[in-house]
Amino acid sequence: IYLFSSIPFQILNFVGSVFLARLLSPEHFGLITLALVGREWLSFLVGWSTSQYFILGSGTQEEFEESLTAALLAGLLISIIGIGIYLLSESFGSQRFYLILMIICASEGIMFMAQSLLAPMERNLEFFRLSMVRNGCSSLSLVLAILLAMTSPTIWPLVIREFSLSLIMLIAGLWFCDYRLKININKFRKTGFKLIKYGYSLNFSRAAEILFYRMPDVIIAKLFGVSQTGQFTQARTFLMIVLKLPNT
Repeated sequence: IYLFSSIPFQILNFVGSVFLARLLSPEHFGLITLALVGREWLSFLVGWSTSQYFILGSGTQEEFEESLTAALLAGLLISIIGIGIYLLSESFGSQRFYLILMIICASEGIMFMAQSLLAPMERNLEFFRLSMVRNGCSSLSLVLAILLAMTSPTIWPLVIREFSLSLIMLIAGLWFCDYRLKININKFRKTGFKLIKYGYSLNFSRAAEILFYRMPDVIIAKLFGVSQTGQFTQARTFLMIVLKLPNT
């Protein structure tokens, strides 16, 4: 059941992505890609928000509170950084791009919390349930983006897709989480360094993966422009969806 559960979602994702690509221009996809590159590198710097600390730990309420507190603090920090970059954007150039980056950073902060809330499912090996939640949330955000793009063919449906995905995931996490939701700042002050160190060790192991996946986006944008970046990332997205179908 788990093997075939995500196939309908993958097909919907492929068809929806093609339809969305027909509604919007390559420049829109290029801009959102560059904003996602910025978000990933900022997320890399805010390295202590990791649900793996709880998943691989003993699974106690105390560890859950530490993970949730770390996610909240990391989310606030990346959101504040995004706001700061936007406020300074008059010196950088396009304010629209930095407004998009600010919203994308806020969505990442929300996603930190959502991942922590859904971590108990992964720890309890409830992979089918977790797959249904994640794929369902992704499909809902895609459908919302398509509906918005049909009425407003601008970059904002793509931005709202990212933000709504995080928000829907957070709502799902709050709904399904069996642990008591508690933010424990005092406990984090005592043990937070251990969690931060653990998070950064995982993030540095992902550095090569981020470079491999995102550096072509930056290079293409620099050499050929934003529209060509959008075409490249859309082609890569479609290819990845097709390659994932046999392994779903």
